Amino acid sequence: MATEEGIIQDGENYRGKNDAFGYKDIVLKQIQKIINTYSKELVKGFMKYSQPNQYGQQEPIAYISDGRKSYIQSVEGLYDLLIAKFDKLMKEDDEDIIKELEERKEELKEDINERVRLMRRLFQKMCLFLERMGWLEEQSLED
Repeated sequence: MATEEGIIQDGENYRGKNDAFGYKDIVLKQIQKIINTYSKELVKGFMKYSQPNQYGQQEPIAYISDGRKSYIQSVEGLYDLLIAKFDKLMKEDDEDIIKELEERKEELKEDINERVRLMRRLFQKMCLFLERMGWLEEQSLED
């Protein structure tokens, strides 16, 4: 259903015409997600259980996702968003890291912490790339 004011797909996804959400916004939101994930403890995923009932049984109530895997997937998502925009320097940096990931694929299946370290290097390189592109402009604290 469409209106003159904007597009309505359903009530939760309403956006007016003036609420533009472009490529740069998507990239910056992905960076925010990566930073939020990395600012927490990157722990292995686990199942939360209810309090034991009178018979000592516990029910699974929630799965707490693996922060390390979430971080890796978030960095890979940012990489996929930016790959078409990479400059020469980023392509060279990216090539080294991707090559190392490929060469050590079997080892990294067992050592997720090392994979996180490599993905952190890739994220840092992408941040440097975005700074060169002028996407991470400094703003004063007064803004």
